[in-house]
Amino acid sequence: MPCWNLAVPGWGWWRFCDEQHVVKGVFTDGDLRRWLVGGGALTTPVSEAMTPNGITLQAQKPRH
Repeated sequence: MPCWNLAVPGWGWWRFCDEQHVVKGVFTDGDLRRWLVGGGALTTPVSEAMTPNGITLQAQKPRH
């Protein structure tokens, strides 16, 4: 899965998309902590620890 790192200071999350750029899941620093505390391994594919099938919104121009 292609991945874009949202490298904004203070934001700890990444989105994972398919080849058509449809978001398939997000992975947060909180997901990582929960995964590791629950016994997850760092060698596990991120697809097993990410939050799948989220709802996405499209940006729109303000309606004034």
